[in-house]
Amino acid sequence: MASTRGRYMKDYLAAVRRLPPSKQDAVLARRPALVERIEAAGHLDWLPIEVNLELTDAIFSGLGEEQADTFYQNWLKRQMSAPAFAGLVRTALALFRFDTAAIAKWIPKAFDLMYRDYGTFVIEPVSPLQVNVQLSQMPAELITHKNWQRSVCSGLYALFFLTGAKGITELDHVDVARRSMRIKLSWTNG
Repeated sequence: MASTRGRYMKDYLAAVRRLPPSKQDAVLARRPALVERIEAAGHLDWLPIEVNLELTDAIFSGLGEEQADTFYQNWLKRQMSAPAFAGLVRTALALFRFDTAAIAKWIPKAFDLMYRDYGTFVIEPVSPLQVNVQLSQMPAELITHKNWQRSVCSGLYALFFLTGAKGITELDHVDVARRSMRIKLSWTNG
């Protein structure tokens, strides 16, 4: 069963709490049990993926799609310097400098810090300025959850923040029958 790390969910909730009060309220007002469950989790605990999906839906519902996209872009940019990710990011940048395509290959390692049993990533180089991020063998709760898919797509902007590239992410294809989704990452250098 898919699950998400307690530390990641605590960081996720903290990001919501950094929103202006009216937006925090729009996201969290009717979800005290969700907040309590996240707060009670230990950093190393694995929570059911439904906890993540409920907070994701609350963000999209409370902020709307465009503001939710911005939320994920900014939050995951910030996450790259958080203790859980800092070592991974330092290593990737030391090995590959600002090579966006090479650093993209580390996306599965980052997801492994946040999720368990979420599917299998393949990073497919398309050109020197594009990769496709394919997630296959996804569990039913993720392949049918459009807000989670969109949050992942938006969050992958963090790659461009790391490398200084100007890029776009696009949820290119979702195949429910094959339990897979593909996100296209394309960029220009500088």
